[in-house]
Parts: sequence; C-alpha cells; structure tokens
Amino acid sequence: MFLPNLTLAAALLLFAAIPFVLFVLTTEKAMKYVSFNNRRISASMVWLYMLPVPLICHLWYYYLVVQVSLSLRAEYRERGIAMQVPPTLISGLAMNTAFLAAYIPQMPAWLGGMLAFVTFLIHWSRMTEASRKLQQDSSVLINPDFQ
Repeated sequence: MFLPNLTLAAALLLFAAIPFVLFVLTTEKAMKYVSFNNRRISASMVWLYMLPVPLICHLWYYYLVVQVSLSLRAEYRERGIAMQVPPTLISGLAMNTAFLAAYIPQMPAWLGGMLAFVTFLIHWSRMTEASRKLQQDSSVLINPDFQ
C-alpha cells in the first residue's frame, strides 16, 4: 500500500517539474542572447532555481529576477529596443512572492497554488517574449554556448 502512494507521488513530482525545467531553459536561452558585457549573472546560474530546498530556491530567485532583468534592460538599451520597465522584473517578483505566499498556513492551499500558477505562466510568457525580442533583433548572433 505504501509503494503505490510513493510511486504516485514521484510521478506527480516529475510531472510538476517539467514546466519548471522548460521555464529555466527559456530563461537560460534569454540570458544567452545577452552580450557578455551586459550580463549581470551567468546564463547557467539560472539552474540554481531548481534547488530542492524550497525557501533557499525562492530567496535565490529574488536575486536572480533582479539580475536577469538588469541584464535584459542593459541589452535592450544597447540594441535600442523600446521598453517601459525592466523586462520580466515585475512578473518575476510577483511570481516568486506568490510561490512564497503559498507557504502561509492561513491561506487556503488551492488559492496559493492558483495564484502561484497564474503568475508563473505570466512570468514565463514575459521571459519568452524577452528572449524572442533579443533573438529577432540580433544582427550578430551571440554565441549561445558561451557562458
């Protein structure tokens, strides 16, 4: 009886991890289109968000959101791409705050989870948009393998 429950839990965990892996790949791709001089953080450092320690990974993500946004802002300015606020900053901070709010004991689990899921999708779409803008505007392809 214990083994089927463990198998189901492992399957659910794996299923839940797939979107996060795809999101981290999107973020890494966006950072690889940022020139080395404008990078505030290495593209490979985004993988630390996948740390299996919930509080640590969320604290790390606050730092990561700011660094990625500043990198994108510098790259947008250098390329002359119009922007109103640093790309992905607000959506990233909202997403991470929603994930942390899901840990509040007085908040219903479904509400925290739904809020985190919606802000995650918004942030992912903003990150994808930023990556596409850099990719389309790239007159010289920045070596995507360069860390």
